[in-house]
Amino acid sequence: MLIDANFSTLSLTRAQLPVEALFALLNSVWAKACLETIATPMGGGALKVEAAHLRILPLPRLDTDSITRLQSIGADLARLPTSDSASSLFHQIDAVVVDYLATVLGLDKARVLGSLCSLAKQSAASRTMRKK
Repeated sequence: MLIDANFSTLSLTRAQLPVEALFALLNSVWAKACLETIATPMGGGALKVEAAHLRILPLPRLDTDSITRLQSIGADLARLPTSDSASSLFHQIDAVVVDYLATVLGLDKARVLGSLCSLAKQSAASRTMRKK
């Protein structure tokens, strides 16, 4: 889950994503990889995500089917009492986002997922190494 201690606010218009779809997208490997790249590494392995980072977070322009699927998964995710039981939903979110990105970019789905996971893990690992 994305937790923002600075209480940054995201506002949506009708032309943009439904809130449940945005919630799902912010919990995707895409958002994690992007935030690992653009946000500020802090001591102790933390990552400081500020409003300025959220403003430049690149969100893919999803098709209607992907938005509908993410909206449903996001609604299911929001109903869970903790993120501990959300593993399968996170995988579903990533599957929707990676499927869309791979189709648009004309790339293999496994390659897209692997690249995003690698980027997120490398950045997180770099922060952890810097704190030692």
